[in-house]
Amino acid sequence: ENGGWQKFGSLPVDKIVDTCGAGDAFLAGVLCALDSSMDVDKAVKAGAVCGAMTVGQRGSWPSEKQRTLSSLLSYPC
Repeated sequence: ENGGWQKFGSLPVDKIVDTCGAGDAFLAGVLCALDSSMDVDKAVKAGAVCGAMTVGQRGSWPSEKQRTLSSLLSYPC
């Protein structure tokens, strides 16, 4: 607000396997959410979910069973 900084939480992950692509996944989640008219808080949360899904596996593409973004968005950051 008012041009100031805002701090957001992160999502816990069971085990960090590979951080490759986590920042890209975070940004993609934020941009996709903003493009879908979500407010900034929800957009950052969507980015955090995408980043968290990415670090729990090898490589930067989530497996099919991890593609449940809507259910993960309910986690309180």
